[in-house]
Amino acid sequence: MAFNPSEIITNRHQPDIVVEAFDRIGPLGTRYSVMNNYAEPLELDYLNDLITFEFAGLDFAAPGRNRYRYKLEGFDDDWSETGEFRRATYTNLPAGLYTFRVQAANNDGIWNERGASMTLQVTPPPWLTPWAYAAYGLLIVGLIAAYVGSQRRKLERETAQRLALKAEVAARTEELAQRNIQLVTLNQKIKESSWTDSLTGLKNRRFLDEFIEQEVALALRRTQEKSNSAQYQDTLDIAPALAFMMIDLDGFKAINDEHGHHAGDRALVQVRDALLRCCR
Repeated sequence: MAFNPSEIITNRHQPDIVVEAFDRIGPLGTRYSVMNNYAEPLELDYLNDLITFEFAGLDFAAPGRNRYRYKLEGFDDDWSETGEFRRATYTNLPAGLYTFRVQAANNDGIWNERGASMTLQVTPPPWLTPWAYAAYGLLIVGLIAAYVGSQRRKLERETAQRLALKAEVAARTEELAQRNIQLVTLNQKIKESSWTDSLTGLKNRRFLDEFIEQEVALALRRTQEKSNSAQYQDTLDIAPALAFMMIDLDGFKAINDEHGHHAGDRALVQVRDALLRCCR
């Protein structure tokens, strides 16, 4: 068998391309694009988490030697050369608009650069839709408002508790102050009652024991001061600053025996009046 190489004709046919899309269940649709006119977008949702494109070049001179390349615009940056392999698979595509483009070359490497295309519209899942984001925004605003409200109520409760505690402390302090005053007054009354005779109202021996030393010291100090200043005076006052008088009331026993204690008490009161008229 002989042939003339110059008589071999190059296959100039640009193969048409058919594209079909599949999900996990089955075919989604078939698109032909010879004149590069785009059909309506193929609607996909979040349940179509896997999509496979199968494509074939319609050149039958040597179909096993046809070559392919594809690109998913909006997802791929460059073309992917697949050789004879006629399938492309994508998983979990984000929501958006995509165009799957595929080009084919015949057995002599003549490419159909217009290729075929299929447009995809992947809708977002319900939780990523604008309505969902609006609901999220409202929920966040509601949570912030609830948090701010709870914090404000908490601060108001704490302020009210502090004011109530402050008022209670002030009331208890005032109560303790009044009780201290009453206690001091009562102690003073007790002390005065221990210094005073209940019948006559005159100071008793306990009062003498309590104050005699300071009264004597005061009298001595005054006498010393007068002595120190005597050189500047023509006369010196030698009158005592402190004097004691002891009175024995033995006769009162006879009054008590003959006339009773009531008469004796009246006699003691009369003696007190007489002494007060004579002494301070």
